Amino acid sequence: MGEEETLLAVKEALAYLERIERLLETMAENMQEYLEASRQLLASSALKADAAEVDVSSVTYSDAEVLTIRELTINPVEHVVTVSDRPIELTPTEFDILFCLMRNGGRVLSCQELVRQAQGYELDERDARYLIRPHITRLRQKLVTETESPEYIHNVRGIGYFFERRTRPRD
Repeated sequence: MGEEETLLAVKEALAYLERIERLLETMAENMQEYLEASRQLLASSALKADAAEVDVSSVTYSDAEVLTIRELTINPVEHVVTVSDRPIELTPTEFDILFCLMRNGGRVLSCQELVRQAQGYELDERDARYLIRPHITRLRQKLVTETESPEYIHNVRGIGYFFERRTRPRD
């Protein structure tokens, strides 16, 4: 390899490293913004949670019965969810939210009410919405069957969510 080729390779490597450095700086700035927003959210939520005296044991499963709506079954005692007899893996929070929605089938629950019932603490509606939305999205994705795509969880814009309690999906 000649001197000229070596110089070109070094210049290309330096340019590549500079691009990586800019990318890392951008990522660091984004992480800093995210961290600051998270701290603000946690601070406001922590103050509200401390101020509110909510019964943390709001979701109790010991005396709950198995709920079945169409192909979806939730067994709160065994902590099992199935769609068309196929087990679905849910996080504890997703399970609690699904149980609250099914237990209140057909009734619209605000995000604030879902946090109160599923998580056992208080948040204002905006913070509750930011907390609940991603869980609802993941729940909807996990509850889809292979043969069809029934919507179990519905949104009432500006109000909250409800679980479809019909025995058949909507046409």
